[in-house]
Amino acid sequence: MKTRTSLIVAACAMIFLSACNNKKTSVTPAPLKTAITGNVIYMERIALPPDAVVQVQLQDVSRADAPAIVLGDQTITASHQVPIPFRIEYDPKQIVENHTYSISARITIEGQLRWTNTTAVRVLTQGNPKENVSIRVSQVGS
Repeated sequence: MKTRTSLIVAACAMIFLSACNNKKTSVTPAPLKTAITGNVIYMERIALPPDAVVQVQLQDVSRADAPAIVLGDQTITASHQVPIPFRIEYDPKQIVENHTYSISARITIEGQLRWTNTTAVRVLTQGNPKENVSIRVSQVGS
């Protein structure tokens, strides 16, 4: 009888405690991301070593005389030769239609800058592309 009473009390306590823990939980959805895609290319007939690193950044370059704001980036270990495909995810809520955005690319070997783009590559707004963007980089003097 004592064991039966103990089981009934334990069962009632579990029901009571589970009812007290009936909190509503809300899930905040992750921000929707979109991506800008393209290729990094160069014209020199030079093979990249396997330790070459390609860095590509999406930047807001709207502010004059101020550093660009990086909205997304990708670092790629160059496991193959040019063209080197890239895909940079960014939050479309950060894009302001009257701002100017560009993509920059650089290739380093053993930490030393070897190639970089020398002209602005405009993207996203003002009729500029967000897919199949080609970034031409030029060799940097040693």
